[in-house]
Amino acid sequence: AIFGDPWCRHEIVAGEEAQKNSLKKRFPKEKKAIDKYCAFVKKARRSFQRIAFFKAMPLSFARIVTRSGMHRLLDGGFHKWSGRTTQQVLEKLTEDKELQAL
Repeated sequence: AIFGDPWCRHEIVAGEEAQKNSLKKRFPKEKKAIDKYCAFVKKARRSFQRIAFFKAMPLSFARIVTRSGMHRLLDGGFHKWSGRTTQQVLEKLTEDKELQAL
């Protein structure tokens, strides 16, 4: 990816840990933000998997779960993550525009 200076490049590497380490090497002052973002991505991914399971339930059962309010327990926090954009999360974690762009 190229931002601003065309000679300033960042390689996107395969693998979650490798990418995280690459970002930390490139942005050493932002290690905490990178770790938090990766943790948020894992939580959001898990919550999406749980909501997908909920959506696959038979409609009659899903209605009972929803009316009882238990869907908030089953959704794994999906409602919390679905109301935010990636950009909003990144802006809370770091002010570094180049890191946000990656």
